[in-house]
Amino acid sequence: MEKTTIKTTEVKLLGETYAIKSGAESERVKELADYLDAKMSEIKAAAPNYAMLKVVILAAFYITEELFECKTQLSATLNTMEEKTANILKMLEDASITFSGQQNGPDDISSSLT
Repeated sequence: MEKTTIKTTEVKLLGETYAIKSGAESERVKELADYLDAKMSEIKAAAPNYAMLKVVILAAFYITEELFECKTQLSATLNTMEEKTANILKMLEDASITFSGQQNGPDDISSSLT
């Protein structure tokens, strides 16, 4: 098993610098921090008097809401794909039964070519 290397990446959140230790690539950590910073900045702009803790909690709540929406959409997409796959398999099975029941099925054709 490969051991994950922990790296420290400096990021800025609402003007404050934080050192984030993570096994993720630095660019990914910065991307995540930029997203969080944008959410917190949006909340801070709408409610400049909110304490930092409240801004962080609201950002976490909104991001969690986005996550749950994505999970719901993913689940619905997977269900649709499973239904369509089952329908395609049923159509293929029906076609196979129909095809094998014909007078000149694949076995008949290959034997007549030899």
